[in-house]
Amino acid sequence: MQMKACFSALIAILGTTGCFATKMSQTAETLGEGHSEISVSFNTTQFTSLEAGGELNFSGSLVPNLLPNFHYAVGINDKADFYGNLNPAGLATEFGVKYGLLQSGKGSLSVAPMIGWSPMGALASTRFSVPVLYTQRLSPTSAVTLMGEGLYRRRGSVSDWSEVADSFVGDTFGVGGGIGLELNGRAFVVRPGLSFTYYTADFSGADDSVNATLAQFGVTIGRRSGHVEEQLDRMEKKIDDLGK
Repeated sequence: MQMKACFSALIAILGTTGCFATKMSQTAETLGEGHSEISVSFNTTQFTSLEAGGELNFSGSLVPNLLPNFHYAVGINDKADFYGNLNPAGLATEFGVKYGLLQSGKGSLSVAPMIGWSPMGALASTRFSVPVLYTQRLSPTSAVTLMGEGLYRRRGSVSDWSEVADSFVGDTFGVGGGIGLELNGRAFVVRPGLSFTYYTADFSGADDSVNATLAQFGVTIGRRSGHVEEQLDRMEKKIDDLGK
């Protein structure tokens, strides 16, 4: 029971890094070939359920992320983007490709598989996640995004000299979803979003698995490049045409 409480406390600490909230930093719409976006997100985490055993209970705890997350994406072609997420507080990096299954003027559907790695002490891990996103454009400057996700995380031994370190070896499975809003101008975008994720984590040092449900609210602020340049090129071409 004491070890389970320790593992639950570490999961609670990990929640303060905001690394669970990176999926709502983008939409299902692809950027287009040669276009890019750089953004930063700020998040808070609500543990709707996380019982550590004994007198410890993190359910209901609300914590802000310690540092913002950073995101980058670039259009490989008109149907696919390469993207990356950096979580400084958790020393976590993620890389993935978002592929547009359906892209239209009103609705877009994409799948965005990613792999990630974190060397964060006792919770050092590799991860694999498959977010599926659908974005419905409400107007040229606003859209709503729905997200569903399944993930797997493998925690390996972080030390060869300590039996305590070996007790953190295990697997984490998760499933979740979210909803977000995008407000965009010519170059800048703002995306508030809310996500929920259920995790079950097994530790070799505990008899029972640790289960947790997280609710996270985040705001992503980003800047796109390429779109404004295209508009300026079109304006320049029109001026040249008028001068002929």
